[in-house]
Order: sequence, then structure tokens, then C-alpha cells
Amino acid sequence: MDLEGPDSPCYNLNASVGVSVLHNGMAHTLWQTLLFTYEKKMAVTKIYLILTLYNLQMKEFDSVTAHLCAYETIIAQLSSQGMTIEEELRALILLISLSLSWETFITTICNASSTAMTYASATVSILSEDAQRKCFEQYTSRDANTVQDNSDRHNHSRSSSR
Repeated sequence: MDLEGPDSPCYNLNASVGVSVLHNGMAHTLWQTLLFTYEKKMAVTKIYLILTLYNLQMKEFDSVTAHLCAYETIIAQLSSQGMTIEEELRALILLISLSLSWETFITTICNASSTAMTYASATVSILSEDAQRKCFEQYTSRDANTVQDNSDRHNHSRSSSR
């Protein structure tokens, strides 16, 4: 592999990193050098990730699975920075990040257990509730369409009889 040409992965790197890569052609060494240089465990990064986590708020009608994915991504980034968040705190932060339409659900789930909530149980409960909400929406929209179709037929038959 050519490590010196413009198509080289080293071409656009910081000069000190590029020199290190050229001297250490091994993939593992390259990876470690890149990690050391670009993924430093700095307080600024940790603060940014914590703020991102605490400011994460699901908008009404957003996908629950997309929200969970965004939440998990931030948690993984914090973990890569050497930070761990207690299980119950992770669950509670997730619950408060849900949209306002989930307020009753949050109250119910928090009052349902006398033991500390786990992240896994909160996630399973959220996904289960989301599935129930989707089924209910499909059911009510189908019923609304049926009522509208019946109303249209009734009005059409009334106007035809005149």
C-alpha cells in the first residue's frame, strides 16, 4: 500500500501523525496512534457529551427506536471516555428524555416498582409501550376510515333518493 501519495490515508493527517504512520506501517500501531491523537479523554469532551445527554429530548411523534439509538450512542461515547453512569441513573435520564406525551407512562413506570429501576427494564417497557401505541393508532385510524366510508355511503344514498 502506498502511504505517501495523495490517495494515501496518511495524506490529510496532521504532520506528526503522518510521520508516525509512515514509520510504523502496522495497522495496529496506526490505529493506536490515531486513537491517541484524535480521541483524547479530555474534560471538554466529557462535558460536551454529558450536556448532550442531559439535553437530549425526544420530539413529539419522533421514532422511539431512533431516540433510543441516539441515547445509546451518547452513552457509548461517554463509556469510551472512561465514564460510567449508574444503571438506575441511566434509566431515569432515558425516561426524562421522552416527549411530553409519555408523561403518564413515566409516572406509571416509576410508581410500579419498589426496587431500583434498571436500564434494561426501562428500555423494554418503553419499546412495549411504543408498540401498543402504534397498534392503537392503526386501530383507531382504521375505525375512523370505516366510519367515514359509512358516512359517505349514507350521504350518497340519501342524495340519490331525492
